[in-house]
Amino acid sequence: MQNPFDRLPSHWQQWVENYSKEKSDGKWNRLGANDFNGFVKIKFPDGSIVLFEYAFYAIDEEKRELAVFTEHCGYHIFPLFEDLDYSYNVWAQSPGDPYEDEEE
Repeated sequence: MQNPFDRLPSHWQQWVENYSKEKSDGKWNRLGANDFNGFVKIKFPDGSIVLFEYAFYAIDEEKRELAVFTEHCGYHIFPLFEDLDYSYNVWAQSPGDPYEDEEE
């Protein structure tokens, strides 16, 4: 399987390297298992929902992109639509059903 890092656009590769070095005091330039400690939920303008477990996200305001980094399912880039709704929850801080805030 190809490393998901290799498929990232170069600006996101640089972001991963900078983020990883900052978190590790310069020891690492790639993401590690401890980085993926929550879930990301994205709700699109049409009402579609996607949930990534063991993930986190970052935003590039200049390019208007939302990048989702997952431990086992690769890295994903989404356009940052005006009506895009996204959230991040850390498992240790908010255990439970990730859909619990959905209206019924």
